[in-house]
Amino acid sequence: MSMSADLTDNHVICGANASEQSMHKGRNMHCRAFGIRNDKIEHLKSVQAMNSMNNDTYQRVTVFSQMHNVVAVGTTANEVHLLHYPSLNRAAVVMEISAGDVYDCDFSATSIAIASSTNIFIYNLHEDQAPTENLLKAKNLASGATTPVESVKGKGKGAKKSKGSSTPTEGLLEGLELSATIVRPKLPGNGSASTSFRAVRYHPKNWMTFYAVLNSTLVSGRKTSRKSHVLKYEWSPRLRTWKIATTRKIGEGAITCFEISADGKLVAYSASDNSIGILDSQRLAPLMKILGAHELPSTTLRFSTDRSLLLSGSADTSVRVIAVPEKFAERGSRAFTMLVAVALIAALVALLFQLYVQGYLGSITPSSTVTAPSATPEAST
Repeated sequence: MSMSADLTDNHVICGANASEQSMHKGRNMHCRAFGIRNDKIEHLKSVQAMNSMNNDTYQRVTVFSQMHNVVAVGTTANEVHLLHYPSLNRAAVVMEISAGDVYDCDFSATSIAIASSTNIFIYNLHEDQAPTENLLKAKNLASGATTPVESVKGKGKGAKKSKGSSTPTEGLLEGLELSATIVRPKLPGNGSASTSFRAVRYHPKNWMTFYAVLNSTLVSGRKTSRKSHVLKYEWSPRLRTWKIATTRKIGEGAITCFEISADGKLVAYSASDNSIGILDSQRLAPLMKILGAHELPSTTLRFSTDRSLLLSGSADTSVRVIAVPEKFAERGSRAFTMLVAVALIAALVALLFQLYVQGYLGSITPSSTVTAPSATPEAST
């Protein structure tokens, strides 16, 4: 099961399979929308995006776009579906991921990044901003573009359910272009251990930067330590490719959750050893680590909108609220400024030393000292 919230409308989109009896009949309204009104949760709509009726197949990923008008739904069948929000009508053709298992997705204004266990796939959305329903070209949706829908209208016992297919009024993206495929890097210290991508997040203020989590996996018959890393990727305009800018080894074990603050200054992770940590997003420098935050590893992690709180939920049914000091973001910016200043001073010293060695500075000598003549008494007349 996965879940994502739209705070502006107090709506929640989550994934939960239908009953076994319903799936046997070919119906699995697994993508569900709920509204929160007056401290009550109301079911708004349910749709079926994936066609699989296997009990082991479920909606693993649910992510809103930057504009909160498209929802990405990733399944364990290695499919990613883009749905209009709030209608939940289909917004694009199904993206079938051929390599690895789908674990995470994230939107920038112009693209979507999909993290599988073996690769990160980046698809262009062909728009200057996240796809909006009024910008999408209307198309004939008869060829599987509609999604079966079940919505609830009215309240109380007299509520009526309307079942059928969504109305083809919104349209599809003209096509999704796969712009980049990023393979797992070989990091120092991993040895022969196999690795797996676990999460991906765009920087919310700079879409030419994204972060990824790389976990080590156990290899049968080999004694290898399980190290986890956070990677920072940046787009290189000159090379026209994504390059690793910074890496940070987190420790032994796997990272289970990963998140970035709304202002992009902090990233947070939870690990399989039940710890929670916060890093500076610029250099991935460690700022805080809480050992034994839960009795079981965290399954969800989220910053508050103002970055003052970090919330963690665990399979042990506990929720932990962590106060994030304001100085953390300032410390990261100040440390980066000091690093730049030290680099400039070092470059200046190196330049002066080179000039001295070449003789440019050695030829410059202090001016000769001029001594004033001593005063002598005037001759008597």
